[in-house]
Amino acid sequence: MPHADRRPSLSTAQALEQLAGLPLQDTSTAKLLQTVADLTQQVVPGGVEASVTLLDGQRPTTAATTGPLSAALDEAQYASDQGPCLHSAVTGEPIEVADTRSESRWAAFVQQALAHGTLSSLSVPLPISTDLAGSLNIYAPQVGAFTDEARSAAVRLASYAAGAARNVRDYEATQTLVERLRTELERDDVVHQAEGMVIERHDVSAEAAHHLLTEAAGRAGSTVQHVAARLVGTGELPDCGPADAGP
Repeated sequence: MPHADRRPSLSTAQALEQLAGLPLQDTSTAKLLQTVADLTQQVVPGGVEASVTLLDGQRPTTAATTGPLSAALDEAQYASDQGPCLHSAVTGEPIEVADTRSESRWAAFVQQALAHGTLSSLSVPLPISTDLAGSLNIYAPQVGAFTDEARSAAVRLASYAAGAARNVRDYEATQTLVERLRTELERDDVVHQAEGMVIERHDVSAEAAHHLLTEAAGRAGSTVQHVAARLVGTGELPDCGPADAGP
């Protein structure tokens, strides 16, 4: 069977430059890892397929893949709970299978690899954080497909990807926190508006106004925020007895 072109279509430096150009505000972790897999396929010659495995303490998942072959080989390892991608992710060591025909480890993976025409593989660790590890996996149709240059490229891409993924996750976490705080502030603002309406309507203290909102929420089986929003929006308190009465 003729082999694919052994020349890379992209240099490692070009791939890293593309990764560096991804803006955090427009890049999710999933998008970043898919870009890493796609660039790896272009940097490592020989018609390879690539994927990214993630381990978060639960079942491993394939976060990115360049095709069905790499997805199938990843899944074969998850199903048997063993294989080079899992070993690399857990140990933090690069794992190379130079010739699957003579590989004695990971029988389930070897069987699937041979069935798919994959004769060598390389997995390099992707240590993103203390609670999230992974590996960048490359599957090749040739025996001994990985040169020193290819190994170096894979390690550099994985190392950069791990750092970038940490930054993206931190950014995503920060944005989530900002949104939660914004929502809480908006809710607090509505409650303060509602308290002001109750104070003006019934000539009571701020503490008494909050107590009336709390009692109304309890009778309605709702929250103070929802009751406050209703009061601000409609001028009414649900089932509030005396507090519903006009001035």
